[in-house]
Amino acid sequence: MIIALLSVAAGLVALLWSADRFVDGASSLATNLGLSPVLVGAVVVGFGTSSPEMFIATLSSLDGSPGLAIGNALGSNIANIALILGTVALLAPVNAIWHDIKRDAIALSAATVLTAVLLFDGTLSRFDGALLTLALVGYLGWAIRDANRQSSQATGEETPEDDTRGATIKLVTGFIVLLVSSRILVSGAEEIARIAGLSELIIGLTIIAIGSSLPELAASLTAARRGRADMALGNVVGSNVFNTLAVMSVPAWLAPGLIEPAALTRDLPLTIVLTVALIWMCSRKGHRIHRMEGALMLAVYIAYLGYLGWLAMA
Repeated sequence: MIIALLSVAAGLVALLWSADRFVDGASSLATNLGLSPVLVGAVVVGFGTSSPEMFIATLSSLDGSPGLAIGNALGSNIANIALILGTVALLAPVNAIWHDIKRDAIALSAATVLTAVLLFDGTLSRFDGALLTLALVGYLGWAIRDANRQSSQATGEETPEDDTRGATIKLVTGFIVLLVSSRILVSGAEEIARIAGLSELIIGLTIIAIGSSLPELAASLTAARRGRADMALGNVVGSNVFNTLAVMSVPAWLAPGLIEPAALTRDLPLTIVLTVALIWMCSRKGHRIHRMEGALMLAVYIAYLGYLGWLAMA
């Protein structure tokens, strides 16, 4: 058990480091190659911020452990809203500028409804994966077109942080470490589940989901301390769109089959409730998430983890 726990801890640290390096390298290389900054932001960075979840989902699915991948996708969405946004709003009220997040909020609502409908029969099939992938492509096209329209009057070019050689080294090393660290993390998590008698779903919902959400939590808390708590809202909404469409489609393609019933009766409903609450708070009059609401979301997350812990010990 100790070796498995150390594997998970080491895998998480390496995963977070390599994901950051991978995103930086990909962004700089794409800019050096003359790709549009809009394309870099919408595609490269968008996938990059979800790269930990996607690598974990891929390796766990190939290992025949789709429950880990599904738990990671749902658990990350729950953590992003209840843990990250709840903590940020508790520290400083979040101003929701509806115009800035309207596109992603609509996309998140549609993606959540689509996922709920597809999972209603208790299975995740390759057909479901195809629909999720198609929806992701549509979202990316919408995001790129919208961003191009908004930046049509902008002048100047984005300056990359690294030259082509440095960017390539970052990209390659980040990718390699992502693969290795994901492998270590998934193996450790599977071993913990086996020894402790826990389901892969619960491991994905807790240890893996919280670990892969640490970069967003750190970035959001930093933004809140600098008086930019609203940035956390955009990060959460955008990240959840990718988790729902991109990460959830991975086990559908690689390991289709039955879904653990608890995911449908416990975790998916909570994801839907939190998403509806988030959209309501952002679209209502005043467009502000208050400290009391942040405290409530954080309390919900603590209670949720406590319930999962109780189930694990039962």
